[in-house]
Amino acid sequence: MNKSKSTTSKPKKVEFRTRYNYMDQSKRFLDWVNNLGFEQTSFGRIMHKLDDRFNIRQIAVLFFFSLCLSFLVFYEFDFSYNARVGDVAKTEIKSPISFQIVDEIATEEKRREAEMAVPPVFDYDPKIYDNLFRKIFLSFRNMRKVLSHSNTGPILESNWDKTAEEFTKNYKTIFEEQIGHTISPRIFDWLISKRFSSTVENQLVDVLAEWTKQRVFEAPANVINDDTKFFLMRRIETEGVAQEHLIDRKDVRDIKQEDLFTLKVIKAQMPIAGRDGTNLELLARQLLSPNLTFNKQETTSRREKARNSVLPVQISIKKNQTIVSAGSVVLPIHATLIREINNLQSDRRTDFIALIASILFTVFVLVFFSYIKRFTTNRVKVRVKDVGAMALVTVFVVALTKLFLFLMDSAFSVRFGANIPMTAFLFAAPVAAGPMLVGLVITSGEMVWLFTAFLSVVLTFMVDMNFMFFTTSFIGGIAAARGVYSCKKRNDIYWAGLRTGLINSVVISFLMFYVKLGEPDLFLQLVWNVPAGLIGGILSAMIAMMLVPMLESIFNYSTDVKLLELASLNHPLMREMIVKAPGTYHHSLVVGSMCEAAGEAIGANALLAKVMAYYHDIG
Repeated sequence: MNKSKSTTSKPKKVEFRTRYNYMDQSKRFLDWVNNLGFEQTSFGRIMHKLDDRFNIRQIAVLFFFSLCLSFLVFYEFDFSYNARVGDVAKTEIKSPISFQIVDEIATEEKRREAEMAVPPVFDYDPKIYDNLFRKIFLSFRNMRKVLSHSNTGPILESNWDKTAEEFTKNYKTIFEEQIGHTISPRIFDWLISKRFSSTVENQLVDVLAEWTKQRVFEAPANVINDDTKFFLMRRIETEGVAQEHLIDRKDVRDIKQEDLFTLKVIKAQMPIAGRDGTNLELLARQLLSPNLTFNKQETTSRREKARNSVLPVQISIKKNQTIVSAGSVVLPIHATLIREINNLQSDRRTDFIALIASILFTVFVLVFFSYIKRFTTNRVKVRVKDVGAMALVTVFVVALTKLFLFLMDSAFSVRFGANIPMTAFLFAAPVAAGPMLVGLVITSGEMVWLFTAFLSVVLTFMVDMNFMFFTTSFIGGIAAARGVYSCKKRNDIYWAGLRTGLINSVVISFLMFYVKLGEPDLFLQLVWNVPAGLIGGILSAMIAMMLVPMLESIFNYSTDVKLLELASLNHPLMREMIVKAPGTYHHSLVVGSMCEAAGEAIGANALLAKVMAYYHDIG
């Protein structure tokens, strides 16, 4: 019989392939940097000492993160409208930013009103008619003397034209110089015929005295209109001191209105008619001068001063404030506001503001870590992955909140903007998800507390420094982190979200009463904002539940939720152990129960001790 061949085969030798030509690229980079000899230079040595003393590289990384975070905070979705005056707005147009603008139209209107409110200034000369009467007396007396000593003798009808023409040629100019006014030839001939009698002289003075009982002025063009009710009269005294007082326009006569200067008003006192009355009236008009003189320079100066004293009319626009409602006609002021928004969005001060905010965020973090290093260095160890997790959660919560507010505004504000206040969307945002996630992966209460404060400050920058939102997000965030501490099962996260929402509602209620007490919209604010706070807590729990596995995988955390999965007796490894090593399985359960009880007794992480006991004999 042939021997049967052995069915047992020799085990195959495992061969490992070696990459002979492989070289670590990071090592090559370090060698290249070292070959540059930067650290051997004076500047390199100075930077090395500064880095050892002040951690320059860590601060630079922190500043870069803060800069990116601040750009995310101040980023706005594209806003560009081309609304022309007279168009009908198809959708509701809201402002994505808060700003102030000068209303040029309203400002110019107020300046014009202030300018026109200044009455025109007139200088009053009380001696002008006394001088006129004196000139009339002297000029008439001189003409009578001339006529009495004239060689022509009495002026008769037969030689009137020749004699009057000769007298006018010789003495009309002299008479006009003495009386201070130009006299028409016809009136001068009439005075010659009356031989400049004292009767005419007295009648002329009486007429002028009657006409000038009220003040006389000559209205300047484009200065006085129908709305001018008062004049400012300045009376200059001999000492140079000006006395000013307002006078009613009714008490002033315009010299251009000839119907105010006739003999009708004085006929009862001076019966005169016919040709002599007409000539006397014309002569009085030619001699009449205004005793109120318009002071253009003083009026212009005072009106310019009043115009400049008017402050510009500011229009304050809040973020998410409605500029044009859907279906409304675009007015000039709407077009101005939209143009200003587009200009601000185009050249946006975001760069400068983001730089300032990033510096502020950097200072916050440095102060927080300085506090931890100074007071909790023996109890709190900050690992690099903890800092990375908090940074990632911060960026995620900011982006999520911004997206949430944008979607809520787009979905609800257009239809229900008149009924739902914008603060309701803020309080409904799942901002407490950040403290929940950090509270699940980091057990240090100090770190969670400082992270919540930092996140609340960052979010407050995003919503234009809303104090109520800061207070609610900070208190709600602390409550959310406290709610997920040492959770025993996944449902604890949902209960933590519910408790966070209730605390948010209570805080919002008190803040609303504090800020809105006495305002008519208090009830509307409570109806929407209080439930919004509850919704925000519940949404935060749902988001935290969805994202905690991702956070565990990225940073290799063993959170309480992960430990709950490992502590399940239905875990595949535990099921395999009960079949292959039932004794070890029973032993692990007993040890796990003991470790859990001991951990609870001394305040340690009982769940972690229990899971470690379950798997301590797995090898």
